Amino acid sequence: MWFKGPDFLSKEPAGWPKKFIDCDEEVPLEVFDRCKTVNTISAVADCTPTECLNYFSSLCRLKIATAWFTRFRVFMKNRMCNPHQKTPRNPLTVIELREAEISWVKYIQRQHFAQWIGDKRRIVGKTSIDKLNPLLVGILRVGGRLEKASLGFETKHPIILPKLSHFTHLIVRDSQVKCGHSGLNHTLVVLCQRYWVIGATATVRRIINQCNKCRLKTAKPGKQLMTELPDSRLQLGFPPFAHVGVGYFGPLMVRQSRSELKRNGCLFTCMTTRAVRLEVARDLSIAALTQFAVLLLVEAWCQSRIKG
Repeated sequence: MWFKGPDFLSKEPAGWPKKFIDCDEEVPLEVFDRCKTVNTISAVADCTPTECLNYFSSLCRLKIATAWFTRFRVFMKNRMCNPHQKTPRNPLTVIELREAEISWVKYIQRQHFAQWIGDKRRIVGKTSIDKLNPLLVGILRVGGRLEKASLGFETKHPIILPKLSHFTHLIVRDSQVKCGHSGLNHTLVVLCQRYWVIGATATVRRIINQCNKCRLKTAKPGKQLMTELPDSRLQLGFPPFAHVGVGYFGPLMVRQSRSELKRNGCLFTCMTTRAVRLEVARDLSIAALTQFAVLLLVEAWCQSRIKG
């Protein structure tokens, strides 16, 4: 887009280049014979602010685009009074970004809470913000009884926003990113520091359920499908310890006279009745296990099958 055209346009027509004015050459008639008639259709598409709002998926990008547009509008308005004004090229300031956000807040509130805004407010019947005791200070804020609290003005009187709005969706997503996708309660705390969304819990929960990062964080681990039980666990009519599973645990420190020795626990469990027998093994050798197995066979009066 042109901010400044050629220099001769700012002068009088007498000072313009002559090649654009003196054109005495006659156009031959053959040129008109070669002309063709072409039908053209011009369509003007009106883009509403709501359509522009739905184009953005990030609150930061929305504020940046709105701030640049506002700066360009102010520049063109001042350019009509001062044609020699230079084009501003400095980066956006925090104040411009803040004003861009407030401008969208005012637009959304006019769309959803028109009966509370304006000199002639018309409140017919019950509305969704009656209990909030709305306070109109440029924008619609929550009233309440925290005026004497040692808090910031925005914390005491947060901005009221509807729940069914794309701008509210962007505000909640921005709060969700600021708190690091920390869940429902933390997002609500960060959100309520500046904004009061009607039905905030349901709105935040719906947006969290749509967030891929939050779904990955809260996803439940997959459950492994267990294999079939062995035949030794399902056979009936056998005495205890007919099918035995064995395992070690420890090490354990055992006091013997004045010294401490390292020992391990040996656990025998019946695979049918789940009876348990504990022994103290001096080491993890096969000889120690064989000694316990022989003792088990003698006491159980049956032939045992041992599985480790």
